Amino acid sequence: MVPKVSVIMAVYNGERFVREAIDSILTQTFGDFELIIVDDGSTDGTPQILAGYGDPRLRVLRNASNIGQACARNRALAIAEGELIAVQDADDVALPERLRTQVSFLDAQPEVGVLGSSWRAIDVDGNDLGSIRVLADSLEIGWRLLFTNCLCHSTVMYRRALIGKIGAYPEGKEFRFSEDYHLWCRAAKVTKIFMLPIPLVKYRETPGSATGANIVEQLRQAGVVAKSYMASFLDGYPIDDSLWSGVTNFWIKHPGAANTLTALQAWRLASFLPAVERCFHAAWTGEKERILHHRRLVYWLWGKHAFAMACRYRGAGVTGRAALALSGAKFLAYACTPPRAAR
Repeated sequence: MVPKVSVIMAVYNGERFVREAIDSILTQTFGDFELIIVDDGSTDGTPQILAGYGDPRLRVLRNASNIGQACARNRALAIAEGELIAVQDADDVALPERLRTQVSFLDAQPEVGVLGSSWRAIDVDGNDLGSIRVLADSLEIGWRLLFTNCLCHSTVMYRRALIGKIGAYPEGKEFRFSEDYHLWCRAAKVTKIFMLPIPLVKYRETPGSATGANIVEQLRQAGVVAKSYMASFLDGYPIDDSLWSGVTNFWIKHPGAANTLTALQAWRLASFLPAVERCFHAAWTGEKERILHHRRLVYWLWGKHAFAMACRYRGAGVTGRAALALSGAKFLAYACTPPRAAR
């Protein structure tokens, strides 16, 4: 019998946490699933732990060597039979109602192809670090993906048919730390993404995790994904390195973390960011009043941020700060009266 959900998990040397992760799936209140685990060449006690399970819903594949999470997940996807795919990382914990809640939502909302949720952060010892609440609105999620990955991978369930349309996780070192972000950006072009405001997963923050230990490279790769996704809306508008550096230093990074923001970059942002806004919202289908409200909010936030940088951020110099202040005034004017071209 074909299961409704295929839960996929890639694990490499995960003996400390993998049992808790597996048990959190096998004890779900929703039972119509298969759990596919790819042991990605573990050299610790992970294989013995996996061999100790006798649950018929559990399918284990083993790679002879470590090939990376993206390749391991794609191997699981290749044999998955479920209509829906749920991602479970090997050091995270699914709350008991996770699968039932997400299946019910996706059954009721066929236009949504990717569904995430809020989560509870825990440390390596399982101590609660508090809830992380997320944006639920599909329009806002699509917009946020222009600048950053706003989905927690281990909370996501998506339709298997989507993979047939857009392809699986990108393999290779180029997107080793941002393969999920790459997938969400491609998905956002063809389906709606939604996030439930209730926490359904305990996400473990571990200092030795792949992203934590390689944060600089992760940010670089995420920047490549964000730039490509943004360019896909702009119909040939050139984004050179200087312009992208300006976008990064203005909006993606905290101003205090920026290295430089020249006056020229500040001036260019005043025309480039509105172009991004216009092209994104022109491609978005939905309620016109919601889109107009979102446009106003975007310009309001940009305007306030530009003024704040002009007052505090001295890396741009006097001319750059003046350019930021003028850009801020332009953005705030758009927030009050959106330009004719953006209507």
